[in-house]
Amino acid sequence: MHIFQGLLLPLFGIGLLIVAWRGWRAGALPVGPDIRQGPFGQYRPNRRDNFLAFHFFFLLYVVSGFWLLVFGLGVLFGKYAPLPLN
Repeated sequence: MHIFQGLLLPLFGIGLLIVAWRGWRAGALPVGPDIRQGPFGQYRPNRRDNFLAFHFFFLLYVVSGFWLLVFGLGVLFGKYAPLPLN
């Protein structure tokens, strides 16, 4: 199980970092479900209109991405115990 988690968690972390990087370059981050643009659509805070929400979610994505990357590599190399999954 530690090999599975050691490979999957860093991939999720890299994915979050890519989303954060693309959002930083575009000036808007995707937040919340898409549900094919249903009645509410998808919330996309941008730098110009919602400065605080954009930076909050950007920081959340970056910190979460780095944590998943470091923890997953730590599990893969035996530094941390894998998450207990039943």
